[in-house]
Amino acid sequence: METNFPMRFLTFSMDANRGYGISSTSTIDEIGSGSTEIEANRTAKIKMKFPIVYKPNFILTGSLDYADEKFFFDDEEDMDFPLYVSLEDRNLKKLGSNFNALIHLKGNRSLVVRTNLSLAGDFYRDNSHFTLKKYLKFSLAAGYGIKKNNRLYYGFGIYYGYTFGSPSVYPAIIWTQRFNNNYGLDALLPQSIRLWKKLNEKSFIYSEARVIGDSYTVHLDNSILSKIESLQLRKSSLLLKLGYTHQLNDWVWLEAKLGYTENLNFNISESNFSKGSKLPKPDNDYILKSTVKGAPFIGLSVFISPPAYFIDKLKK
Repeated sequence: METNFPMRFLTFSMDANRGYGISSTSTIDEIGSGSTEIEANRTAKIKMKFPIVYKPNFILTGSLDYADEKFFFDDEEDMDFPLYVSLEDRNLKKLGSNFNALIHLKGNRSLVVRTNLSLAGDFYRDNSHFTLKKYLKFSLAAGYGIKKNNRLYYGFGIYYGYTFGSPSVYPAIIWTQRFNNNYGLDALLPQSIRLWKKLNEKSFIYSEARVIGDSYTVHLDNSILSKIESLQLRKSSLLLKLGYTHQLNDWVWLEAKLGYTENLNFNISESNFSKGSKLPKPDNDYILKSTVKGAPFIGLSVFISPPAYFIDKLKK
């Protein structure tokens, strides 16, 4: 592609949603219902992406990432609903790695494969409550792509993962296009779409719509559910945002983001999959469902992006 958004090698980010309400109901009488106001929830992330193989016909990259999400409630002292107490006591954490392969086939065809393995949950500090099996999550995506020319790349494939909260399989469409006047479009439908413009050699602006989601193994203390070890908080949201990215020097970039988050899913079920099923079919019989209101979003990122001459050396 002639013009590209800067590649991210090492990223530090802090995102937050501010001032919104949550109300919850349970199918279990002993749990009942509850509602409160969330002052903010902030998510701190660090992600490192690294090349493994960088050849003209085969590119393999890997990454390591860590995320920590903290909820801050307005009335912490009077709060007694189990879900809110647990979210206030323990952060949601995710530690993962993924591998991305781009394999050039004959002509302008290519194969794209991505795998992700992560631990996601409100981890106890007490080792007796921690086992890998409880927190382990896996996702896989594979696609077939066609590079029409230097400005257009498209493809189609299939994805399995937790983007929409529950573990699910759905078709995916890849669409990357560069237009005149330094405009670009990058889409992975139905998950994300981003339209951006290169203002000059050091600055980009963009608008983006993205579905963000995951499944976290959680513990609801001081309730009838406290002894259940397979509770899954399935959360997903639609994030609409505007961003500005600026190059500080040859390697370091700064990004500021503003937007709005609309909740899609914030529910708890007892397990990842239906009991007795050998197929990857999620258990959607939720024992606790929550309605979360939309919230304004703000974020700031600093990332390292290798300059073009460094990438050219890797390809040799």
